[in-house]
Amino acid sequence: MNILMENMDLADAPEQWLQKTGKVVCIVEASGTRQLVGKLGKVPTTNGVINPVVFRLSPTDSRMPDVSIRANEVPADLLPLLDSKKYLKEQLFLVDIMEWPETHSLPYGRIVKPIGVVGDVDTYTASILVENCIDETVLPAAVLEQIVKPFTNEMRNAAKDAGRQDFRGDCVFTIDPPDAKDLDDAVSCHALGNGIYSVGVHIADVSFYIAEGTPIDLYARQRGTSVYLVNKVVPMLPPKMIESVCSLDPGVERRTVSALFTITENGEVLDHFLTRGLIRSCAKLSYETAQRIIDDPYQVPTVALSASPCEADAIRQTILFLFEITQSLRRQRFERGGLRIDQPEFRFDLDGNGLPVAMVERDRFASCQLIEELALLTNMATAGIIREHFPEIALLRRHPSPMQSGLLNLQKFCHMNNLDMWIDTSKSIQMSMSNIVALEPRLDPILSYLCAKPMKLAEYVCTGQEIDTWHYALNVEEYTHMTSPIRRYPDIVVHRLLLAALGYTARPQISPDEMQAIADQCNARKISAGRCQEASLNLFLGLFIQRSGPMLEDGVVVAVYPHSLSVEILVPRLGFVERVFCQRAEFVTNVCHRSAGRSEPGSVGPRSYLELNWAKKQLKGVLKLGVMTRVPVVLSVGNKDARKLKMSLKVGSPQF
Repeated sequence: MNILMENMDLADAPEQWLQKTGKVVCIVEASGTRQLVGKLGKVPTTNGVINPVVFRLSPTDSRMPDVSIRANEVPADLLPLLDSKKYLKEQLFLVDIMEWPETHSLPYGRIVKPIGVVGDVDTYTASILVENCIDETVLPAAVLEQIVKPFTNEMRNAAKDAGRQDFRGDCVFTIDPPDAKDLDDAVSCHALGNGIYSVGVHIADVSFYIAEGTPIDLYARQRGTSVYLVNKVVPMLPPKMIESVCSLDPGVERRTVSALFTITENGEVLDHFLTRGLIRSCAKLSYETAQRIIDDPYQVPTVALSASPCEADAIRQTILFLFEITQSLRRQRFERGGLRIDQPEFRFDLDGNGLPVAMVERDRFASCQLIEELALLTNMATAGIIREHFPEIALLRRHPSPMQSGLLNLQKFCHMNNLDMWIDTSKSIQMSMSNIVALEPRLDPILSYLCAKPMKLAEYVCTGQEIDTWHYALNVEEYTHMTSPIRRYPDIVVHRLLLAALGYTARPQISPDEMQAIADQCNARKISAGRCQEASLNLFLGLFIQRSGPMLEDGVVVAVYPHSLSVEILVPRLGFVERVFCQRAEFVTNVCHRSAGRSEPGSVGPRSYLELNWAKKQLKGVLKLGVMTRVPVVLSVGNKDARKLKMSLKVGSPQF
């Protein structure tokens, strides 16, 4: 679209036409990591002059600068080892950044310790955690014993807690992944007659054991969340505490915060109330087991039952009740404008040495939706209660509206491919995606990726500091997190607010500024945990490729960058995206940018593509790469380093 802007004031120009710019005027607060992992190299002397900098660290994270190490910042016991070129080549080191003077191009640091051998999976995992500020420090055993012992001894008196409702005689059970150890939530359901049910969602009462301001509370607050990697978990709470008093394991009495909903079989919520409870879970089910019951409703499941009044057939009937109810809740949620974007998920099977031997796509069981819908229902009910009682200090979960420019690009992409995409609301996006995928199922992963790009991250906010608490993806005004207090610190804070609102505890003595500080800390920790998880998945994908060889995959071009003569390619099966510079592709002799069609008023603009000339032995050809072009690509690792995944075009293959 050619528009003359000579006489247009910038204030009148549409936002999508403007490139926002800025400059750094001062550093208010230091943030981010002050520790780096990398390889050390010796700094040679120049013309016989001794350089005060004796080593330089090259970080494994390419975004970070090299670090200069002076002689007095090297531990004395390491100096003899650092004379060995072989030792320097084989080891990765942990370095603290000490200072970065304005007159120096590189920061100064000190060597903390070697963290392991290059190429070792545990070394790489430790590097991922350090680079994302994840602290693995454990509480001293004596401190942990002081915390846990009093509660384990008096657990048998839990029924005497004031106002705690007894659910030990009900059919209550958990549904989780098969390897789950921190069981936060359990469910129950029984018929009241006339198509009405009482549905229970029972959440571990973790805040009962963690008083505000105590050492364990500060420990959990600093961590913010559990971190899940392919080969390990860094838990928010000490494992001994989880196992002793928190996790809703079968056959043991556990304190809960329970939500009771009166719901019709059509998903209409007639009433709800929340209370402190006491349960004895009768079974630990996996999602797969629950799914088998849903798929074959007349087959009594084989489950390991604890000593309780609950029978296998009662579990079967409860799951069937809950599945029917939650499917109705799910339909209503999307009818109200809910948006869901699914991405491919994989897990790795590991051998005895912790190395991947198989990569398996995670199943998307309908039984997962059962737990998801009950969690959403409970979180929304809790959000309304805490905001009503504590409008200045309620901790909610907000999802800002997506970037408009990104949504316009999504719409342009769809229109170029004769697909109807409406971007006015979350509901219109969900409906458009559903309609497109119904006609073209192969477009599902591509649309999901393009739709996810303009979405902003959800965040915790204090209602006294943030007026806008709208959750865009759920299309609701009030939402929070309270169903996973073992692995998320915000849930513990929300439990405290909820229990105070219900009259069990005193009003939390916290200001809006303090609550917002907790929200900011938890937001930062959640982002770091997400980066760790992504880095761990990429690491193990690289390790799998190292072991099995390069992977030939079908790719789809999702963006074209004419100035750098590069394209962004998505591998739909893996959800993996990489930018590929076409001039570097093997057998490519020339690359140029082209535009197809004319740009007319009211159109979405010309179709941009790259034209590649290639020659392979006696074969020659021309390849046009535009958005939605399907191309074969090869995933490999660079320089024998599993962390450096590389995507390249398979030019000259039969697919071309």
